[in-house]
Amino acid sequence: MFKPSRRPAGIMLLTALLGGLFLAATSCMPHPAIHHPQQVSRPGNVVRLEYGGTLLRYRPDIDRITFFGTIDGPNLLHTVDLDRQPPADGSYLFYGGCYTWVAPQRGEYGWVDGKGEKLDWPPDPKMDRGPMQVIKRSHHSLTARGPVMRSGLREYVTLTMHQDGSATITRELENTTDEPKQAAIWMITAVRPGDQIAFKNEVRDKLWSDDPQNEALLDEQLVENRDYLVLDTTSLTFTDGIKVYADSDPVIAIHTPGWWLLRQGSDSFDGSLRTVKEAPVGLYLHPGLKLYEAELYGSLQMIAPGKRIHYSENWQLFPGFTADTAVLP
Repeated sequence: MFKPSRRPAGIMLLTALLGGLFLAATSCMPHPAIHHPQQVSRPGNVVRLEYGGTLLRYRPDIDRITFFGTIDGPNLLHTVDLDRQPPADGSYLFYGGCYTWVAPQRGEYGWVDGKGEKLDWPPDPKMDRGPMQVIKRSHHSLTARGPVMRSGLREYVTLTMHQDGSATITRELENTTDEPKQAAIWMITAVRPGDQIAFKNEVRDKLWSDDPQNEALLDEQLVENRDYLVLDTTSLTFTDGIKVYADSDPVIAIHTPGWWLLRQGSDSFDGSLRTVKEAPVGLYLHPGLKLYEAELYGSLQMIAPGKRIHYSENWQLFPGFTADTAVLP
């Protein structure tokens, strides 16, 4: 039978005291960044980032930011049944939250199916939901890497929280092929039915759509509120889906009772997306399905083999009991 060794009481007391001093000293040391280059994200993993009173949750398994708001406040992102299993046949499943696709959707560099044939819909599942692998992590940020898409592009996402409660969302596209690729980063946030969406006033004269009737449908619903135009999703009188663009800088705001989320993109309007019939600001509205998407795009760029492009958004929260835009810059 194993018998524990017996030590004099004085030695045991000295050991305990030294151990306590070591723990006290190490607990006062600054925490270094934690890196997990080999970490594989498991399905259902939720990465939580918190700083300055703001909370962000990210799901690498479906490549979605699933929560953004104050720690004790509402979610400014609309999500639906996040734990559903993705369809085995690659068809699209709406989770909501914040997600990223690649533009252009159509044309020479548009979306393709598994055989490389042109395909308008649905998106490549690897483009839509990854899964992503967290490759770097600290207390207030993370970086994740996605699989290679049908197009040969690979996506990276870096989420960074700041002391003032804001966040920076950076997406990168890497060209893993030996041919140049044209692409733009397309970031989408799902809007909760009943919430409001706001654009800068200048947008009214810059709206357009493939169907002029869609432009008119949106324009008649926009209400001027100080320096912004506000769309109330409860006021829409049509039921079918429409897509409307605006040739302006990528800025959009979403209001949930109590708070505004202001999204501001890093790229200025340069007209590049218009060549592929897209634009820096987009809105998809389908009241019949209670589906509303606020979309911002980075500039359309050529990506040389082995190179990357990037696009960032700054997210800020502003208190707002009502949808009055007076609190917005």
